[in-house]
Amino acid sequence: MSASRMSEPDDEGEKAQAVFNRIGSFLGETVMPPENAAALHKAAAKIPGVTRKEDAVDAAGRHGVGIARVDKRTGEITEWVVDRDSLTLLGERSYLTRDRWAGKKGDVMEKTAYLKRGIVDAYREPPDSATT
Repeated sequence: MSASRMSEPDDEGEKAQAVFNRIGSFLGETVMPPENAAALHKAAAKIPGVTRKEDAVDAAGRHGVGIARVDKRTGEITEWVVDRDSLTLLGERSYLTRDRWAGKKGDVMEKTAYLKRGIVDAYREPPDSATT
């Protein structure tokens, strides 16, 4: 099943943005082989409106490449900050492109940094050492 069929836009958002967000969730919440991450990045690049920014910064201050998409219906940019070499998702941020009920143009709506990822053998078992 494709991410497109698994993604439904929220009340205001665009379908393409829902797919972009779903791919971002896969990249941020899953430990996967580099080949799978690369395939997801290639799929995201084919989504209309996706752009690349040579320098972006996550919530922890780490620099990487920015992969972004503007949802024109909601007036919000979602940007992934990706490590240049490994394609690991370092973090995300979203901000407004116009004044809205939620805030003013430029206001940051969310920012995250993925600091550790790990694999465990059992539910609720903390990882001995995280992998990135």
